[in-house]
Amino acid sequence: MNHLFLTPSDLDKLSAAVQNWYRYYSVPLDEAVSSRVCALAIQIYQHGISSVDDISRILIARLPPERASGKLFSDTVH
Repeated sequence: MNHLFLTPSDLDKLSAAVQNWYRYYSVPLDEAVSSRVCALAIQIYQHGISSVDDISRILIARLPPERASGKLFSDTVH
């Protein structure tokens, strides 16, 4: 299994990207949704995309709120 070490700076970037996703869609905070959005943010980061703007853009494009809250979250980043 490929383990990813995240520095505090990495976590700050991922957190900012997830916050941008919430702001863009204006949805209320939800633990299950946050878990899915964070998981996708980490996958994006693991694929070498590390800027907050790029991660945010991809999260917004690939995970609309109805997918984040539903059972359709089985897709991975390709």
